[in-house]
Amino acid sequence: METATVRYCAQPGGVDVTRGEAEIVVIFPEADQYGHLGQRATVCVELDTQTARHLADRLMKICGSEEQELMDRVDAERIVLARTGDAPLEFRGRPLTDQFTSRQHGNGGPGQNRWHEARIWRTDGGRLVVWVGYRTIWQGERDRDTVEVTGTPDDVARVLRDYDVVEDVAGYPASEVYAERQERLLAAIRHGYDELVGQLLSAAGQEFIQRID
Repeated sequence: METATVRYCAQPGGVDVTRGEAEIVVIFPEADQYGHLGQRATVCVELDTQTARHLADRLMKICGSEEQELMDRVDAERIVLARTGDAPLEFRGRPLTDQFTSRQHGNGGPGQNRWHEARIWRTDGGRLVVWVGYRTIWQGERDRDTVEVTGTPDDVARVLRDYDVVEDVAGYPASEVYAERQERLLAAIRHGYDELVGQLLSAAGQEFIQRID
């Protein structure tokens, strides 16, 4: 069975996961009855890899890591996102995902003419920025860039679900002759976008995974 060592320190240092040993080490300062800090106390518990990583994630959410927060700020960059019908949005932050696309090459279908792109960032202030771009090379249609600023991973999922996938799709002429083709076109675009959202949220990190008891 694969095992891991998870080391967590309440002082700046954060969580470090390495493979090879089956234990989690929790280190924190001891305090006497008057609240005076003394030597550090250490608790070791044997765990499997999956449990160790889950506990490390929970510790980070509860206590945080000053070192990790500092590294996030060092890695942050200036981002400027275009917004169709609005002024560009500027912030400092770091991407939580790569840029994902729903475009499928070489299939001869609507995915070669129209597609969506999306990405998620976290700002220095801890807010989440969601960008969705509609891209088209179909005559009579235009690109659109939509940006939403949110506070939680649940808000991000809601923004992606509520996004009108086919708002900018003109498609075939409004006629019974083309009705079936138009439905197939819209269905293909919705399907590609749904796959994009699943990949995006999966890549965004553990906090974006929905868990139930």
